Amino acid sequence: MFSKHGMENQGFLEKMRQKVKALCRENLLNALLSEEVIRQLCKTLTDMSQYRLTDADIRKAVELQLLKPA
Repeated sequence: MFSKHGMENQGFLEKMRQKVKALCRENLLNALLSEEVIRQLCKTLTDMSQYRLTDADIRKAVELQLLKPA
């Protein structure tokens, strides 16, 4: 009752479902606001601007400038 083609597509569909789930808004926001990413942004922006920024500065700027509704 299950075709070979249908079974092959099942694996493809499952991979696509996992990809969509991994890239959902909540996961992207959690990754973007993770300590590791904030720390790296802080280091990079401090190096670029020669102004000492804190993790709190970066987190607040990301939330206000990138995550606020347009």
